[in-house]
Amino acid sequence: MTFEEQLQALRAAAASGDSHTLALYSLDLILSNQPDREPLTRALEAAAVPHCWNARLLKSLLDPDLVPAAESWGMRLMGLSVVERFPRCTDDTWNVHEVTRQALRTRLHRQGRLAVYSARVVSAADQLPGLLLAEGGEIERIYHLLLAEPATGADALEKLWRRWEDGGRWAALNDLAAALEEILPSLASVARARALLRRATIRGANRPASEIARQAEESAVLFEALGDRSGQAQALTLLGDALNLLGRGVESRQNHMCALSLRQQLLASIPANTTWQRDVSISLDRLGDLDVTQGRPDEARRAFAEGLEIRRRLALSDPANTTWQRDVFASLVRLGALDAEQGRPDEARRAFVEGLEIARRLAQSDPANTTWQRDVSLSLDRLGDLDAEQGRPDEARRAFVEGLEIARRLAQSDPANTTWQRDVSLSLGRLGALDVTQGRPDEARHAFTEGLEIRRRLALSDPANTTWQRDVSISLDRLGDLDVTQGRPDEARRAFAEGLEIRRRLALSDPANTTWQRDVFASLVRLGALDAEQGRPDEARRAFVEGLEIARRLAQSDPANTTWQRDVFVSHTKMASLETDPAMKRRWLVEALPIVERLAALDPQNVQWQGDLARLRRQLATLPSAEAGSSG
Repeated sequence: MTFEEQLQALRAAAASGDSHTLALYSLDLILSNQPDREPLTRALEAAAVPHCWNARLLKSLLDPDLVPAAESWGMRLMGLSVVERFPRCTDDTWNVHEVTRQALRTRLHRQGRLAVYSARVVSAADQLPGLLLAEGGEIERIYHLLLAEPATGADALEKLWRRWEDGGRWAALNDLAAALEEILPSLASVARARALLRRATIRGANRPASEIARQAEESAVLFEALGDRSGQAQALTLLGDALNLLGRGVESRQNHMCALSLRQQLLASIPANTTWQRDVSISLDRLGDLDVTQGRPDEARRAFAEGLEIRRRLALSDPANTTWQRDVFASLVRLGALDAEQGRPDEARRAFVEGLEIARRLAQSDPANTTWQRDVSLSLDRLGDLDAEQGRPDEARRAFVEGLEIARRLAQSDPANTTWQRDVSLSLGRLGALDVTQGRPDEARHAFTEGLEIRRRLALSDPANTTWQRDVSISLDRLGDLDVTQGRPDEARRAFAEGLEIRRRLALSDPANTTWQRDVFASLVRLGALDAEQGRPDEARRAFVEGLEIARRLAQSDPANTTWQRDVFVSHTKMASLETDPAMKRRWLVEALPIVERLAALDPQNVQWQGDLARLRRQLATLPSAEAGSSG
């Protein structure tokens, strides 16, 4: 190819927008005048397989005919414009520019040669400990093992994920997810199934639920084709979680039921298998969670209780197994939360106290285990919430303060750990809410403001992280609520408006995400209430009407979701509050009555629903009857 032909090809690649094609054509120009172009290209391809390389690793990667002159090839590569020093390692470590590296890897994969080079990386790493110098050498080894030996790599990935998950290695897990995301296009069969599952599991809280659902579904299909019922059940569990976030409650339950059935089948074949016993308890937890959101507290209690029974039995059989001890803790938290919601504070307290004892015992046994330290903080938050609801503000404050101290200590130990930074903001939110109820607005504002600062910082560091964007809107709501109570309507409006803007943006980015749709509803209710209070009934009506449309749409999409049904009730009462005509006010309230009657009948122990019904009946009693209105 002449130089003019090369330039034409380069222009065509640039016009196509294909970065890999453009990188390869650019590389072709760089290498075109090299007398030893063919072996130099092979050396560069070898260097492009790992994320970075030094002289020892490069020698292990080169084709046999290039090994004798490995040092010379290394020097030649360092002189190329597409090779640079690797910034996160030692001075003698290099890497191929990322776009060029990915283009070469893609070409090697298409040629069926990538797995050969990855096998050389794994072999060299096994023979020469410490050879993989990239930050996260364990990730680098798994990365190549998945390509070189898919089945072995999938098993190794699962073990690494489990170890880091149990150990609270959040930053490392995020790095692992990034590596899996990069390598997924090159994987197939069991390696792809496992990589999809664990990438989606790690990213679940930070990526659109629709994306997680797609990856979980593909993983489930792959595992089913492989006859791996355990892997299929794990993928179906993740799919069920994602579908629940998308407001597809019926499909979510179907997937969790299927996962439970698969796990029960496995357990029936080997009843002594403790892993499968534990897996059954996980499915029971998920079904119980669904029962809670769908207003089936009795079914939820049975599922949680059965799961707890399994976990207590496992924990008693091996008191040294900390994973099983922690599972008991998780079950107690679920049962305690259900008790608290059903107005059974004594039972809730017993569950939370036992859970806290387990969490403290685990944390004391290994102070370096950050997951267990964090569990203590979360348990204290639960107890503090209960104390606050029961009118024990001093006890609540002690719990929240201790929980915040743990959260701050973890965050200070690793400022890069975003989960722990977020935990601090959550604890500050609880303390701020308590300050509000105790008439300490200045302290509340201080706590809410610090929490907002943390959340803005996180959101700015990763604008694609939807959880952090949503957190900012929650903090703005809290500050706006405080502004309302302190007679600062303009500041409140700014806070609510910014929060609504964030929520609309999230809802538009993923219209199927029902949590974000409901967030928009909540913001509209706040702004509408502020408008009503400021004598702007037209603006209030527009906000309440839009909110009612959202509430109805959600409620119709999943009639079993009691939260969404109650939102429709709330919208009716807001619309009624704007009416000056008693007949119109009564009409809105009468339409709301069947909704709250159904909820109250569904769970006689639910304090909120019973209170809603009592208040609505009192309101109706103060209004003229429909017959009286018509006779007048």
